[in-house]
Amino acid sequence: WRFKKRYEECSFEKGRQKVVPNIEYVLEKPEDTLIRPNEDEQILLTTGKTASEFTIPVYPKDFPLTIRHAKPGDKIALDASETKHQKLSRWFINSKIPLEERKEIWVLEDASKKIRAILGYRYAQPLFFEEETGKMILSYENKTRCTHVKK
Repeated sequence: WRFKKRYEECSFEKGRQKVVPNIEYVLEKPEDTLIRPNEDEQILLTTGKTASEFTIPVYPKDFPLTIRHAKPGDKIALDASETKHQKLSRWFINSKIPLEERKEIWVLEDASKKIRAILGYRYAQPLFFEEETGKMILSYENKTRCTHVKK
């Protein structure tokens, strides 16, 4: 048995804590790609249109892209001047995301090792919309979790 505390509730659970494997997906070049980390999640990189609520434009200069779980010390830009950053750990706390859920959240990292998005939750700033040449769309869907998008 273990004691489990979430923001507004406490409970006892039988069993072990879920271990999330440290997996990274590296997208080397801009080509249509479908990633299914599990049966509930789907990450799609495409030149076409998508019906997903969470989409982000990516450009050839952004590659290689890395889709991974958050690491200690990761930061996300919060304003267009790129001077205001926040550690992802602090952002998770401020957004009241439970600890178990934080371990399963994917982030998008570009070629310059900057976090471009917390998939399903927030875009990094500045989110530039450049010329259409070579643009692709990265979309994220999770059937079990509601998408809360903050721009």
